Amino acid sequence: MSIPFTFVDKELLNTPIIDAADKVYYTTSTTQGFTGRKIMTVMAASGSVGLIDWREKTLSINGGHKSWESLRKEPGGIFSMDCGEWNWADRPYHLKYQYTYKELLVRAERMQDEGERMFLLMAILLTEIGRQDRVKRGFKAGEVLVKLV
Repeated sequence: MSIPFTFVDKELLNTPIIDAADKVYYTTSTTQGFTGRKIMTVMAASGSVGLIDWREKTLSINGGHKSWESLRKEPGGIFSMDCGEWNWADRPYHLKYQYTYKELLVRAERMQDEGERMFLLMAILLTEIGRQDRVKRGFKAGEVLVKLV
């Protein structure tokens, strides 16, 4: 089963994330400091909370705390469409960016819980924001579609 989500605003750091029926499932908000991003909070409609600490390079979900390095096993190259393998709760997930369709696609056998979905969304955010940082350009609102398969 595929669940498509769309970022409402081109500013992924501060935007609602909606489904095809325009229901808000997640909201991102990011604090900024003098030297750039500090903490991104991802709030799920269910109440789950995820944090991306841009300075410490860590990810936290409902109290669980891990470094990006420990989560990302096989990073893709700078110009690669392959975002590499990410691991959460001893389960590997392969992320691949499909720029032609402006989609980020995640394939998982079975998503067990909200924490797992939150992790995948946060891995997608890290991947896409990193890509945007590399190319230093924006895109139109709603241009990126996220599918959790």
